Amino acid sequence: MRASNWFQQADQAMIRAAARAGRDLPHWHLDHETMAMNEKVIVDVGRQKDRVTKMKLGKTKNASGKSVNDKDSGITNDANLWATETMGNPKYPLELFLRVVTVGLETMKVVKGLPELEIG
Repeated sequence: MRASNWFQQADQAMIRAAARAGRDLPHWHLDHETMAMNEKVIVDVGRQKDRVTKMKLGKTKNASGKSVNDKDSGITNDANLWATETMGNPKYPLELFLRVVTVGLETMKVVKGLPELEIG
């Protein structure tokens, strides 16, 4: 086989793998709320069953520098209240976490399935 044919075939294989990944990844990421919950994760809910008691992502402040928990407006950063009122499911935060674990693991499978990319 001539070198130019080999490169063309290798490029085609990489293009097909990238196209497959491009189809698979949106499935996992766009439909994350409908994915199966990962059953291998062990969660100790203790006495606070189905309640998020600690969830932190940096310091949450608005544009004026005030905390998101605003006593005057009644706005609170409460995942449990939101889950119950909006989703009708007090277990929603935990279930979403378990679904996101599934999405992450499936994403890793897709990425590992891509051919090695040699640059340079």
